[in-house]
Amino acid sequence: MIKGGFYKMRMKKLKRFMTAVMAAALVFGVGKTPVFAEGESDFEVTNLIKEFTGTGAYDYVGYASLNGAPADSKYLELTYTGNVTYLRLEFEDKDQEAKKTVWFDKNQADHFVTTDDSDIPLDVAEDTDIVIDLEKSGVDISKYAVEGGLHIHYGDGALTDGTFHIKAAKLTGGKATSTPDEKSDDQTKPEEPQVDSKGEIPLDKMNKTLKASATGGYNYNGWVSFDGAPADSKYLEFDYTGDITTLRIQIEPVPGDGVVGKDLWFAPGHEDDKNAVLVNANDGDFPLTGGSIKVDLAASGIDLAAIVTGQGGIHLQYGDDTEPNPGVTATITNARLTGSAVAVDTPEPEPQPAQDPAAQEPAAQTPAAQTSAADTKKDEPKKEEPKKAPKTGDTTAVAATSLLALGAAAGIVCLKKKRA
Repeated sequence: MIKGGFYKMRMKKLKRFMTAVMAAALVFGVGKTPVFAEGESDFEVTNLIKEFTGTGAYDYVGYASLNGAPADSKYLELTYTGNVTYLRLEFEDKDQEAKKTVWFDKNQADHFVTTDDSDIPLDVAEDTDIVIDLEKSGVDISKYAVEGGLHIHYGDGALTDGTFHIKAAKLTGGKATSTPDEKSDDQTKPEEPQVDSKGEIPLDKMNKTLKASATGGYNYNGWVSFDGAPADSKYLEFDYTGDITTLRIQIEPVPGDGVVGKDLWFAPGHEDDKNAVLVNANDGDFPLTGGSIKVDLAASGIDLAAIVTGQGGIHLQYGDDTEPNPGVTATITNARLTGSAVAVDTPEPEPQPAQDPAAQEPAAQTPAAQTSAADTKKDEPKKEEPKKAPKTGDTTAVAATSLLALGAAAGIVCLKKKRA
């Protein structure tokens, strides 16, 4: 009896010891998942998480970057409240060429489809979770995951007000390809345009053919960044053919925050609380059916310094739902910001002295010299390769494994003593 009681007491101690060992192993990190684990990885779409109240028939809500998202993501998961009937997302690649606009309302031709094919609740008061199947919805996310993103639009011409609140948004189901720390500056920072000797800076993204919708109504035509432009530029200039009667620009000083200015038109007659008319630096009205444009930025109420500081720019919008005109387009060329005092002088290359071609020929080695070089290399002592440092997390794993091994050994000792 004494021996059995002593054995039970030792087993109780062993159990306590093993419990402590397992707890220590968890503390040291066994089983912890890294930020980007092998396998599936989530990508939070930060600028899609927002609350917005519509102010009219149409509102541009903002831009959400997908730069760095896994290119094979399968799902878009959202948590939201409010009315998303008039909400749609316009996916756009880095060159603003591959575009795809998808609505939440199933009555639209291009609309999101959930993983279980259930209808998306369009007007809800409580938090609602949905999982959108990107492939079923016709969205090839690989086109937009490299320096691309999505524009957020609200209203369809009939809505006067409405509110939605997206509380969580993430892409899921894709394989992790990089950690945030591995992203290079080239992936996150746009290439800055170069100021020329006249203090002008080209706006290549503005050089394009603008199109209305198929019915001649409103259509979004892209984003033009002013990041890197001289903050003292005075004018926006471009040449064009076609018709810019329905062309307007919208300022967004900080991309993605949803704070945008009025629609600024080239055609007169749009002055109200949501619209204004740009000022012609050459006086009078702008030519609307072909020619050259020179916008006085300051006179038009455009604070270029604030836009440059916020790495912002302008949105191009074309077409008019109130007066549709199918088939009308405009093609912009030679777009640029001008009038800056900043100028870059391109130095003339210094003349180089003529060289004798024979002097540039490498001297041929004699067989004796080649043999000597080979012997020298052969006699060099072999360098030891440095020992590789353990990968991050190895030390904690080793410590945890050692503790587990120690516990197992203790158990074996106790069992042996029991048998003895």
